[in-house]
Parts: sequence; C-alpha cells; structure tokens
Amino acid sequence: MNRKNLWLIVAVLLVGLVLTTMLATAQEAEPTIQWEYNAVGLPAWFGPTSNNETIEAKLNELGEAGWELVVLGERSCIMKRPLEN
Repeated sequence: MNRKNLWLIVAVLLVGLVLTTMLATAQEAEPTIQWEYNAVGLPAWFGPTSNNETIEAKLNELGEAGWELVVLGERSCIMKRPLEN
C-alpha cells in the first residue's frame, strides 16, 4: 500500500468520525422547557402609597416562588416560570 492510499484511508476515517460525532450530538438535544405565565395588573399588588421596599418585597416573594419577571409595563407585568409536570 502506498502513502497516497494510506492518507486517503485516514482522511475517510476522520470524516466518518466527525460525522458520527455530529449525528450523536444532534440526537441528544435538550428537551424543550414548557413555561407557565402570570400576568398581573400592578394596581392589584400595590396601592398609591406603595414604596420601593414594598415593591421589592413582593418581587422577592415571587422570585422565591420561581417566578421570573419577563415584561414590566406601566400598569402590569408578566412573569414566567418552568411548568411543573
């Protein structure tokens, strides 16, 4: 067997190894996370006399329950957390 044929065999084996690794990695994709959402009107949480400490305490309470703030509007906010199956 000459050197040219040997290099060809090595190249084919390397390409095969790379393709096999790529296919195996693609099949091990992570499952899609499903979310639950909580849309809340801010006046329902806080009255006109609310201060930053009151707002922070409520948001920390929700954070401890797994809620993550996604959108903060002028009068409402939307929160999400992973859906428990």
